[in-house]
Amino acid sequence: MPRILIIEDDSVTGRVMAKGLSRDGHSVRLVGELGDAVPAATEFDPELIIADWLFPEGVALDVARCLRRLYPTIPMVFVSGLPVQTFECDVRPLTPLVILEKPFSLRDLRDLVRQALG
Repeated sequence: MPRILIIEDDSVTGRVMAKGLSRDGHSVRLVGELGDAVPAATEFDPELIIADWLFPEGVALDVARCLRRLYPTIPMVFVSGLPVQTFECDVRPLTPLVILEKPFSLRDLRDLVRQALG
């Protein structure tokens, strides 16, 4: 059962993503604040990280860099309602990654997760 860490500050969006992916057989850990992401990852040992880009406390870039150092090869998915061009240059060094633009459907997310986990 693949482990997926979701970092999402919107509780409704996070719960919908977590529930949908859990129904697909994934083990999902949901955190709502950037400060909880690294401790959750080290405890949960995810095989995929899905993170919103914007949080009340800032953008996810520093946390993503830290997670990439801990997990150099696992795929990351960034979710954002911003145009990709506004942050694409910042995240490209964090490859392997995918950017999923809002709004998206649960089907879009499931397809992307299947693709990312290979």
